Amino acid sequence: MDPISGAAGLARDAVGATAGAALATGLTAYAAVRRDKPLHATGVVHHGTLTVTEPSATGVPLIDDPGSHAVRVRLSRATTDGSEGRDVFGIAIRIGGDAAPTDLLFASTGDSGVGRFALQVRRRIDDGPLTTMLPMTCASGSMILRLVPASDHEFALSRASARGSWHPVGLLTLKPAAGDTDEPIRFDALGNHPEGLTPPTWVRLLRAPAYAGARTAAPHAKADGPSRPARPRDRTTR
Repeated sequence: MDPISGAAGLARDAVGATAGAALATGLTAYAAVRRDKPLHATGVVHHGTLTVTEPSATGVPLIDDPGSHAVRVRLSRATTDGSEGRDVFGIAIRIGGDAAPTDLLFASTGDSGVGRFALQVRRRIDDGPLTTMLPMTCASGSMILRLVPASDHEFALSRASARGSWHPVGLLTLKPAAGDTDEPIRFDALGNHPEGLTPPTWVRLLRAPAYAGARTAAPHAKADGPSRPARPRDRTTR
């Protein structure tokens, strides 16, 4: 290994571990006060289809192989419980059954070279793009995924390297939810990542403590579901 690259990697991991510990402390305290999940406590779950229409050669079967996948998709606000006002929005996708799931998590961000890594506050979930924000690694290098609102209940899926241009992948189509319906789904982007797409060490060090702290502080909160009814309006919650 190149000594400079190795040192840079160790420094990046150290920053990830430090930031992860600080984030975990903050989220644990906030969850204890709320007696609920600290983030994305309320949401709405839709059933739908993820259709891959643009085959590629990234080493990630989900992205490379054309076809359709049945999915459950949760739309949510990060911090607010109502359906009005500005917030960071999230889209969580579960592909496959709960026994062997694949999970993808998206948050409202920009999509420029820098903006794709920065959260954005909006009034509606379909006011702009959402990305997986933290890059993962695959056979072809780094990868980040993006959802862009295409029409009512549809989002275009695309991929890029950490700073590269976007390439189309397919379409996420949601079925209208039956009322303000949430489900007890525990999404896990670290443990349930797609085959061939792996979170790098620094991402694991950043996210894992926060996940564990939030779950420990609010053990009785509905897993990825609210302790009070979510009341979305015009698709403003997940």
